Amino acid sequence: MSRNRTLPRTTTAFIAAMFGLAASLPWAGAWAQTYSTATTGPVTGNGGALTVTNTGSITNPSGFGAVQANSGAGAITTLTNDGTLSSQGATVQTSTTGSIGTLQNNATISATNANGFAVYVPGTISTLNNAAGATISGGSSTQFGAGLYVTNSGTVGALTNSGTLTGSNAIQNYGTISSLTNQSGGTISGTNGTAIQSYNVFGSFTNAAGATIGGSVYSLNLGNNNGGPAPSMG
Repeated sequence: MSRNRTLPRTTTAFIAAMFGLAASLPWAGAWAQTYSTATTGPVTGNGGALTVTNTGSITNPSGFGAVQANSGAGAITTLTNDGTLSSQGATVQTSTTGSIGTLQNNATISATNANGFAVYVPGTISTLNNAAGATISGGSSTQFGAGLYVTNSGTVGALTNSGTLTGSNAIQNYGTISSLTNQSGGTISGTNGTAIQSYNVFGSFTNAAGATIGGSVYSLNLGNNNGGPAPSMG
């Protein structure tokens, strides 16, 4: 004899609740990644936030890339660095379809190769903040090397510097930088004599009172090849 049994309503509700919980567990999707010790990179985003604490580091001394953001599930919502990110180059990088919502640097991001880029953007970084006392430093060769390098497919939305941003060219842009603000106490300096070099879209530029631009600013699209765009002074 076969019997049809119906689970009690409370049991059905419990199972449904457990499936809902499972969907929120780390292995079911994006979760916050935190690095509090020395870690060998590169590491890749998983769609959530990524934090390096003041006792942590992600380094790749023999290769390129410490942190990479890809598209979709490989994106990074917020990358917060309170420790050290270092590699030979492209230390923080996006793929061409990759994205970082906010890059908040409170410590050190560096490229150790003379031709290396500290932050390399073929994709999108919506907001990039370099805090007071923090450093983003690229290589210092006479040919390449940049603190921030934006390719022709790349976009940086709002870039704010209150610390030190440096490299052979501190900023080299072939894509889009919507706005740049160099806050009081901030330094943007090119070791090869050019602080900012832009060959494509370069939006508003504010250099606040007490901020430093070390080197020339070259912006082809705005028609000023020596000092433009002229920053508004705070």
